[in-house]
Amino acid sequence: MKPSAPPLLPKRKIRFFAILLLTGGILIGFLIAWGLKSLLENKNPSKQEAIQSALTETSSIILLRERENPLIGPLLLADVETESRDYTSLKGQLEQSINTFRQKGLITTASVYVKRLNDGSWMNINGDETYLPGSLMKVAIMLYFLKQEDLHPGTLDQEFYCMKPQREFPQQAIEGASIATGRSHKVSELLRYMIIESDNMATNVLSMHLNAKAFHQMFVDLGIPPDDINDLKYVINAREYSKFLHVLYNANYVNEKLSMYGLSLLTQSRFKDGLVKKLPSKTVVAHKFGERGINNNMDFSESGIIYNKSDPYLITIMTKGSNVKEQAEVISEISGEVYRTLQQN
Repeated sequence: MKPSAPPLLPKRKIRFFAILLLTGGILIGFLIAWGLKSLLENKNPSKQEAIQSALTETSSIILLRERENPLIGPLLLADVETESRDYTSLKGQLEQSINTFRQKGLITTASVYVKRLNDGSWMNINGDETYLPGSLMKVAIMLYFLKQEDLHPGTLDQEFYCMKPQREFPQQAIEGASIATGRSHKVSELLRYMIIESDNMATNVLSMHLNAKAFHQMFVDLGIPPDDINDLKYVINAREYSKFLHVLYNANYVNEKLSMYGLSLLTQSRFKDGLVKKLPSKTVVAHKFGERGINNNMDFSESGIIYNKSDPYLITIMTKGSNVKEQAEVISEISGEVYRTLQQN
């Protein structure tokens, strides 16, 4: 005897279940739509602003990639293209301060770049103005040798002979200790003198042993106008220069250990009259100053990472004037004003 087939559902019940499923789908769709609507409406403005901000910023992100290998493009820097509106008040304050310094004759012009490293927001004052970087370029030379150590371990232990130069170095108003001539020094020791003491002797030895093509490529990779190591008239703006410190902080141009090594040297800088002067005494700052003058015109600048508790930020201040000490004081005032404002926000 064949087993009987299962009884068919009455047509009325089939229609009932179909209507139930359709109604449930419509209800779920309505609830999802209502939830999205309330998220974007003024009933929840904080979430609305966050979404709008995210859409605005992600639509204008600049990605810088290393181009050394044709098969891969390691990400070096992701930078938001537009300034943040959050700095409108601070920017206005700083512009007033800069005008006051100009009226007092302390400077002829100044540029300020500030970037919060946790969220990438930034502001720029007088951003198109370019400056002679002077000793600021010692950070670029350091980054080059850190890259060589990353590619060819043992580079920092190489020794270069330090002879007395045949030509005089540009005069410095701010000078530290100088490395001994007449003998060889490890690259690591030369880097210490170059960064901590801003020693031109150590810089000269290192610059004689770098590969000009690789040095040029480093600037190209970072989206910075390329520098000829011997070009004393090379100029750069504040935002462009800041990239050197930014990639060290990100630890993605050289490995984490070498990035830490470079930043550690910068935290030991002996210069205390600029960025760090008006900050709390225990604030950790990785920074480098630079001065370069032509005739009676002096460009004096400083760039650094301020490790402000859980909200670190990068700041580069560049000035033109005729007196380094007065320009350093301007930098200290601007740095202090930025620190106090960011502490309150």
